[in-house]
Amino acid sequence: MNYNDFPKGKTIFVGVDPAAQNTIYSLISLLMQQGWTKEDFLFYTSTDGYVNDQIRPFVQPIDFSREAIEKIFIEHFPELLFLGTSVGNREALWVSTANEKGIKSISFIDHWVNFIHRFLKDGKAFFPSGVWVLNETARLDAEKEGIPPEIIEVHRNPYYRLIEDYRPQLSKEQFYQLLGVEKNKTILFISDPVKDNLPDIGFDEFSTLEAVLQEISTLQKEGRAENYDVLIKLHPRCVEGKYAGIIARYDSEKLKIREVRDMDPKIMNYYADYVIGMFSNMVVEALLMKKNVLRVELNRTQELFKFDEMKCKVVTEGHKLKDELYNFLKND
Repeated sequence: MNYNDFPKGKTIFVGVDPAAQNTIYSLISLLMQQGWTKEDFLFYTSTDGYVNDQIRPFVQPIDFSREAIEKIFIEHFPELLFLGTSVGNREALWVSTANEKGIKSISFIDHWVNFIHRFLKDGKAFFPSGVWVLNETARLDAEKEGIPPEIIEVHRNPYYRLIEDYRPQLSKEQFYQLLGVEKNKTILFISDPVKDNLPDIGFDEFSTLEAVLQEISTLQKEGRAENYDVLIKLHPRCVEGKYAGIIARYDSEKLKIREVRDMDPKIMNYYADYVIGMFSNMVVEALLMKKNVLRVELNRTQELFKFDEMKCKVVTEGHKLKDELYNFLKND
């Protein structure tokens, strides 16, 4: 099965986090171009899931309990259950219930980490009928983690095409006005919720942001960097004020820093002059938009970003960061 020959029958889509919802929304848009209607599918997220305005007309928040899932399956009995990557292992409950009901299921994993974890429940693995991954590297990693090789398929994320075709409705001038920023060069820092989810990889979002701001500030004092507006894109689940302490230490007339949570990440990527991140899907999106991108992962213990459609510089050693930032920021 691929995106062009989905069965024309009732399909249930499930996605909790923003990246999963973007993937599913893009797939639904593609299917509707091929003749699907809203009668052909249902789209669910959890009651505590993030929902952006774009997908709000399609998605229904529900309680992710066995009782609620069974009720949905009994009422609608879909031909296919399609799941996006979820925070934690919420897919296991959907998959195990679908397996009991004889419903075919596919899980699309939109990253390169924790392949098997999402299918574990009470110490047991519940695998869907198919697992879709992004590239051959992801296929090999999924197999190493214990995903049965016969159910793995490689598929490009349908959201990538939407990103490649994206053009904002707002002008750059309107974008600046909306954020209330100066007309300096803009640096977008993409914040991943690393500390709470992956505490043992050698770095987190706090240490990374602090290191970046410290070195840019030093470059400015040395007269080797101009004035910048730094926009920190928070994950939608993060609370505003997350970086208040760090911002207080480095915010200045030459380096104006602010957090932004509730803005479409596509427009932030599109109008940023420079993008600095770690391994977020937003980094992939910036690369697809052909932006100037630098990844910073100081003292990392493993590589979690395995997007291979285009190259991206990554800094892993602290003593090299200042010079790498200097070279990065001098390139328009």
